[in-house]
Amino acid sequence: MTMLFLAPKLKGDSWLKHIRNQDTGIDLRVWPEVGRAEDVIFALCWQHPLGELKKYPNLKCIASLGFGVDHILRDPDLPAGVPVTRLVDPGMIAAMSEYVLAAVLNHTRQFDLYRLDQTQKKWAERIPKRPQDVRVGIMGMGHLGADAALKLRALGFAVAGWSRTAKQVEGVRSFAGDFDLDPFLAQSDILVCLLPLTPATQGILNRRTLSTLPKGAYVVNAARGGHLVEEDLLEAIDKWSGRFKNRSDFIDAAVRDCIARTIREETNARDLVILNDEADRLNEEATDVLPYQVIP
Repeated sequence: MTMLFLAPKLKGDSWLKHIRNQDTGIDLRVWPEVGRAEDVIFALCWQHPLGELKKYPNLKCIASLGFGVDHILRDPDLPAGVPVTRLVDPGMIAAMSEYVLAAVLNHTRQFDLYRLDQTQKKWAERIPKRPQDVRVGIMGMGHLGADAALKLRALGFAVAGWSRTAKQVEGVRSFAGDFDLDPFLAQSDILVCLLPLTPATQGILNRRTLSTLPKGAYVVNAARGGHLVEEDLLEAIDKWSGRFKNRSDFIDAAVRDCIARTIREETNARDLVILNDEADRLNEEATDVLPYQVIP
């Protein structure tokens, strides 16, 4: 079988090594060194040049190297009738759930406010939101959404899920279809978007959906930028800026938070160098001492 690795923006060394280890009989080619286009029957893709896939007349399968397939479906010259598959990897599912949990806890435990206080060198005691008092709504209940929902439920959050078709996940309230979207949004104190990007979900985080959320809602877009209408988000920030007087104060706080984080990372990096140097010195001392130890 002739397989084409068509991912110009990825470093493919690791992919190629493991694919060849799985089957040494695969004729694996790396774009743009394609050879005869007629030989290619399987394409591994990530952010391929538009129009490239139509050049392979005997193509039988197009496989995404990630969870999403929007980068493939955006190609207006996608070969008709060729199946499109995607990667489903437990490690990627776990990583996304970790990201979602971190974002939710950052909000409910008010870590963003504590970091802001740090930049101002002040201490203010804050009362965290209890998980059982916070309703989390997840848009997209596929592999990623279902796993994140279960882990949030394990922490005590009230979790609901919305998708195009009904999905049953234990302990998670299910909403489905256009009819259920507004009721789902109205009960989401924290909204997490994990939808695939399709023509139907493009711009789904817009003025109407954002305005349907409860006052003070928190939005986590862990999906694609194309889901969000940025102008509508800025309008919502102006309307529901909470502790900030206006958008400028909100953005100023975000910038200061970013600067503080950068300084903290640089400090941690310097500390790590010092610790590593000290560890090396201690290891050398231990090596000198060990030969003289007496073991009874």
